[in-house]
Amino acid sequence: MHVVLLQRRPHTRHPGCLQLPDLGLDLPDVQPVSFDPEEISSAISAWRKAGITGICAFNDELAIGLIHASRAQALRVPGDVAIVGVDNLPWGALSE
Repeated sequence: MHVVLLQRRPHTRHPGCLQLPDLGLDLPDVQPVSFDPEEISSAISAWRKAGITGICAFNDELAIGLIHASRAQALRVPGDVAIVGVDNLPWGALSE
């Protein structure tokens, strides 16, 4: 799995990411992203072309936007791309 980690601040990594090589996983690419729907849609297209198969968003709201943009491009979530947010908001479970 090739993962992109989305954060508000570019060029930073959560300390937990540094343990991924110990688990046999590559460090994720870290990229900034906004909530702009056109930017999200363009990012999804670019990531798919680059072979990205997993996305970790910095919050659940962005994850829901990414899911919507992915499905608008006929991608199966989680079949073609896995998307996760990190807030664990109760209404996030309703976003199917």
